[in-house]
Amino acid sequence: MERSYIYSGAQPIAFYEGDYTDPSYFYLHDRLGSVRQVLDTSANVVNTYTYTPFGQDPNSQFAETVDNPFMFTGQWFDSEIGQYHLRARMYDPQLMRFTARDTFFGEVRESLTLHKSLYCANDPINYMDISGRFMSGVRLVNNFLRRPYLQHQGKTYEALVSAGGPTSLEALADMADSTAWWAMRVNDRGQFVDDMLWLFTERRGPRLWETHDNLDLDFGQTGFKSIYQDGGDQVRHFVGFLGCGYYLGGDAALWFNELRPGGTFTWADIFLGYRGLELGNRILLGLNMENVGDWIRENLGE
Repeated sequence: MERSYIYSGAQPIAFYEGDYTDPSYFYLHDRLGSVRQVLDTSANVVNTYTYTPFGQDPNSQFAETVDNPFMFTGQWFDSEIGQYHLRARMYDPQLMRFTARDTFFGEVRESLTLHKSLYCANDPINYMDISGRFMSGVRLVNNFLRRPYLQHQGKTYEALVSAGGPTSLEALADMADSTAWWAMRVNDRGQFVDDMLWLFTERRGPRLWETHDNLDLDFGQTGFKSIYQDGGDQVRHFVGFLGCGYYLGGDAALWFNELRPGGTFTWADIFLGYRGLELGNRILLGLNMENVGDWIRENLGE
């Protein structure tokens, strides 16, 4: 039967059996791009995968009901020879080595890159190689995929809020959860704050007094406690002060009005700004990033 795949860059994200009217399946990846689950159109898990750091199948834990050749780092596995096709070279997960020599000499200052067969300089937790020539870090992959995903999600929520769907507060909390998920992949709290500023304001840290051409999404203020509502875009205001709390500290942020240049403070702005400063400081001091969305719901919601 003919099969068609849908890709995002070098990663397969879905496939169809036969023509496009036949059942389709969807891939779920981890931070390295490895396929961890395959779902059908009813969100049932049909395949599951667990890997050792170098991509081996530990104790035959792969469970498949649908044939699938894409596994470790989202790349094609040749089951006949037990190796991954990484374009320039084949990779054997059992040997934890490439099966052909690297044509790149390597960096003298990085001794592990001089080895002709090592996979990702023996650090497959933080690096991947889908070309057979160059390894790339998890942060690079994170940077390549993260903002297009957040932009799509943010624009979708902006339209849904405008159409009377989720409240501004719930949309903000969901976006905070998504943004935190990406930040936790690379253990970078500053990335979370910068992405929130990019999504909802004209500011970027740490030079918050400068304006930039960001997304500047308009989520409004529905769902907030009445004490925080003044008819403006309070999501933008809250996120602006969140950035101040993280980068500048509470006292230095009192002059900052994220609503618009020349805007005036209302009591709602002051109360909500204080909450933004509080969350920014909590993130700086070690708040569990998994709890950011819940903190917003519990402290700002009606």
